[in-house]
Amino acid sequence: MSGSCPHSNPRGRADGTKRAPTGSLGMRKVFRAHLGFYDTIVATTSQKAALAAWGAAPAEFAQGFAKVTKDPEAVAAALKQPGVVLRRPYGSKGAFKLVPDAPRAPKRKRGGA
Repeated sequence: MSGSCPHSNPRGRADGTKRAPTGSLGMRKVFRAHLGFYDTIVATTSQKAALAAWGAAPAEFAQGFAKVTKDPEAVAAALKQPGVVLRRPYGSKGAFKLVPDAPRAPKRKRGGA
């Protein structure tokens, strides 16, 4: 380790203490995705971790169905429960919840077929 930064040792620091895993440093982003009938959010450290939490394919980000969100209400809700997927019905302004409200059925038009 001669000539290198004392914190560059991946096994620990020069003083013998271990590095905290990246996930516990609070360096989380809040990711949002439209999946099925729901808008979903999750606070995690990476796109890969968000996809795993959602059980989604990597194409969700490439196709624009998932992205980082800066919406203050979504960020606050997700950061209260990091790693937990929260949902709300797509297009609603309600709160994101672990057990979301049921989506509303569209109104049926009267008249013609």
